[in-house]
Formats: sequence, structure tokens, C-alpha cells
Amino acid sequence: MSFQHCQDKFEEVASSPKFNFIGNIDIGKDFPLASLSEHYNAILFAYGATKDRKLGIPGEDDLRGIYSARDFVGWYNGLPAHAGLAPDLESGEEAIIVGQGNVALDVARTLLTDVCALRKTDMTDYALATLSKSRVKRVRVVGRRGPMQVMRHLSFRSHQKCSLTFSSGCFYDKGNSRAAESAIRFIRPDRRCSVSTKRH
Repeated sequence: MSFQHCQDKFEEVASSPKFNFIGNIDIGKDFPLASLSEHYNAILFAYGATKDRKLGIPGEDDLRGIYSARDFVGWYNGLPAHAGLAPDLESGEEAIIVGQGNVALDVARTLLTDVCALRKTDMTDYALATLSKSRVKRVRVVGRRGPMQVMRHLSFRSHQKCSLTFSSGCFYDKGNSRAAESAIRFIRPDRRCSVSTKRH
């Protein structure tokens, strides 16, 4: 699914007369939950993680080049709290993402997509400038499940894999059988377009 297609789908949903968006509300504080339950038969909480979950791996707090997905996604999406992250994408050619869900694939797509394509999105100028200098060519997506389990049972669907491979010119490399059980690897061609730090 391309960035533009995602945007179009969001706009399609938002234009429905059955859709209503109310932002900057703290449920339970600004707006009592009881008030909602009086008007709806079901309430689904789908607001994402509010803080990072530590893995308990030695070095995750003090080694360089380790970033939480929440911080990294917030950085390239322009959230003020993450603007100063300044990830180092120039020290190596391979990145490892721990996790196999939608966010993991979004991060992989961002790292491997040509900056010319990213400029067509609303990504921040500072993220574009950093990504344009990135040396990352390979991304390994690592998790407890093998790739086939991930494709079939988790939110990491095959159409997302295809979107990553075809939209960015990357390809999927399952490697040897042992590696395939531990990681999914995507590789991009050795190409990056230049990027201006000013939007036009």
C-alpha cells in the first residue's frame, strides 16, 4: 500500500457522515467514559502505546544507535517531543528492527524507500535531510516467529511486504533456512536521490 493510497483511504473514511473525530481529549479526565457508554453499544480503545516497553537486553539504554520505534516514528512524523532524536544512519549499512508488526514494517519502509518518494509525503524536512544521507541498505526484521507465521497470523501481511518491495525497489531475501526462521531481510538497491532541506 503506497503512502498516497493510505492517505486516500484515510480521507475516504473521514469523509463518511458516520465518522467523527475529536482530538486533544483525555478520556477519563476531560471527558468521562460514562458519558460515552450512554451513547454507544461498544467502545474500542485503540490509541497505541504511551511509553516504551523495555526488552531487558543489556546495553539497550546506554549503547549508541538504539532507538525505540515510538521515538523513531515520532521523529520522522514530526512530533515535537521527538524532533531532537537525530538518529545515526551513517555509521553502517544494516539496520535491525526488533518486532514484526505494522510499525516494524513502516520503519523498514522508511529506511529503505528512496528519498525522492518520501518527499511526496508530509515527512519533516529534517528527517528527509537525515534519510538522504543514510547508508542503510539492508534491514532485518527480527522476532520470535518465522516469516511464514508472521505473514499468515500477524498484522505483517503480504500486501505490505509487496508494497515495501515494489514501491521502494527493494527485494525480500529469506537467506538460509536457519536465518529465515529468525529474521526477515529487505535489501534496497544502492541508490539515493539528493534532497533539498527546503520544501517547494
